[in-house]
Amino acid sequence: MRAADIRRLRIPVKGAKYYCKIWLELYDGGSGQWLYACRDGLAYIFIDIDDMVDSCGSDASFRWAARVCVVDLYRTPLKMLQAALQAYALHRPLSIREESDRLVMAEALFSEGSHAPLWSGEAGRITSPDEYYEPGNENGRSFRGLRKEAREYVEAHLLEAEARDQLIDTKVVNKIGQTAREYAAGTEGLFTALDRIRKAGPNITPEQRLVLQMYGKADHTLGGDAIPERFKS
Repeated sequence: MRAADIRRLRIPVKGAKYYCKIWLELYDGGSGQWLYACRDGLAYIFIDIDDMVDSCGSDASFRWAARVCVVDLYRTPLKMLQAALQAYALHRPLSIREESDRLVMAEALFSEGSHAPLWSGEAGRITSPDEYYEPGNENGRSFRGLRKEAREYVEAHLLEAEARDQLIDTKVVNKIGQTAREYAAGTEGLFTALDRIRKAGPNITPEQRLVLQMYGKADHTLGGDAIPERFKS
C-alpha cells in the first residue's frame, strides 16, 4: 500500500468513533483485501482478511485468510515509525495530536510488518477460480463467519490494556521463538529473541539452531542491518 492507496483519508475520522467494538473499514475488498481497525488509546487493532484466490490464483488451497494484529504507537520507536512512513511513500508532515494522522502512522506500521501478530484463521472452499465474494453464497457466509471469529477474539482478549500487553509479551508467534512484541520490534526484536536462544544452550529446537548458525555466518540481515559480533562467537 502506497500513497496512491491512501483513500481512507476520505473517511471523516476527525471526531469519528472507532474503538472497542466499533470498527472502521479501511479496505473494502476491491483489491482482494478487507482491512478493519479499532483502537484502545494508542493501541490500534487490525483485522486483515485476504482473498487467497486473488493473491495466489490456482495455488490457493482455501478462500479466505484472516489475521489479527496490534500496533501500539506508544511503544513504537521513532526510528521504526520513520522507516515505515518512508516505505509507505508518505512524506507530508504528521502530528501525533491528530487522530487522522495517528491512524496513518498505525496503518503504515501495520503494512510494513511492524505489528504484533496475535491470531490467524482460514475459511472457505475454492469451488472455481473465478468465484468471487458474494454475500449470499457459501463463500460469503464463510467470509462473514471468519470475520466474526476474528472480532470475537479481539473482544475476548485485546480490549483491556493489561491483558493485551501480557498477551503481546508472552505469545510465541514463530518457530524461532519470538514473542509478538519481539516480532513487532523488527530487527531489535529478532536479536532479543536470538540472545534468549543462545542462553538456552542445548535446550533449543533444530529450527532455532539453524537460525543461529545462519546468523553466525552472515554479516547482515536480509534488511541490511549489521549482525552483532556476539552472534558470531
